[in-house]
Amino acid sequence: VMDTEGNIFLFEEGETLGLYECFNFQPQLLVEYELEVEYNNEIYIGTEILYPTPEFDYTEQRLTAFEDLIEVRAYFTDPEDEENFYLLEENSSATIVPGYHTFNDNFFNGEQNYASHFDDVLAVGDFVTFQLFGVSGQHHNYLFKLITSTQGGPFQTVPGVLKGNMVNMTNPQNYPMGYFS
Repeated sequence: VMDTEGNIFLFEEGETLGLYECFNFQPQLLVEYELEVEYNNEIYIGTEILYPTPEFDYTEQRLTAFEDLIEVRAYFTDPEDEENFYLLEENSSATIVPGYHTFNDNFFNGEQNYASHFDDVLAVGDFVTFQLFGVSGQHHNYLFKLITSTQGGPFQTVPGVLKGNMVNMTNPQNYPMGYFS
């Protein structure tokens, strides 16, 4: 990973297969970073800005009008007078796969909003986690298309090729799937 000042941060595979670590990387908000990956003698490059994310203000658990359905809400305050795009990951100890949602602040710019998780199998001692990520408008659009194209079930056919911001510099026809963010 390289920042705009030319500083290079090497991420090397750690003890966990597929997990790459760098211990001297101190990311800065609103700075553009470039990722370079070498794989099978081909070079892939992608660039993205690191966007800030608001902290969660508080969480609450609520009963719903439906029997045994619990709603957990995590509240956050969107920064005022700027356009923001978000990726939300919600997970619970009672589910196998996390849920992902993308949204922007068109309807709540500068106001408090919340993320919800609905569950009918939560028990005492179970947990719910929310992670909110600030993303670019381009990344938001990519994720929105990816998420909506896979909501038809595990065997749904994707209607087209979805290209991210990674580019194969060695062989442009061999483009990768994914997005550097």
